[in-house]
Amino acid sequence: MTDVFILLVPSCIQAVEKCELLKQQKDNKDMKETYEVEIEKKYQELKDVHSSLDEVAGEKLALEAQLAASQSERQALLERCCANTSETENLHKTITDLRRRLEESQAALHELGRENQTLQVIVYRYIFHALLKTHLVIILGAQMCVLYL
Repeated sequence: MTDVFILLVPSCIQAVEKCELLKQQKDNKDMKETYEVEIEKKYQELKDVHSSLDEVAGEKLALEAQLAASQSERQALLERCCANTSETENLHKTITDLRRRLEESQAALHELGRENQTLQVIVYRYIFHALLKTHLVIILGAQMCVLYL
């Protein structure tokens, strides 16, 4: 019996070792499947991150284009503002000159009005004297006519 036992022990040991190897192989296979699932999840996460990155890059390009357009518009508005400022200054000078000329014209008009009044007074005096002389001549002529009659 000892011989049988000696023969059985190595085959039991081999069977146990084989069983342990099979168990370890199954555990390795399970771990491999778990890692493969985890790797697949990570790949999906990576794809999602790349997709998000592409979206952000697109948004960044759109914002940069919008910024460039805004800066260009701002520059154009500044140039227009500077041009309008120069034009405003020129118009202000023109207005000042026209006001001065208006004031001078009004002063000249008032002076002409005063001279006109003076001339009217002189003309009225002249007419009054002429009428007075004519009236005196008529009166004297009438008196002379009366004297001759």
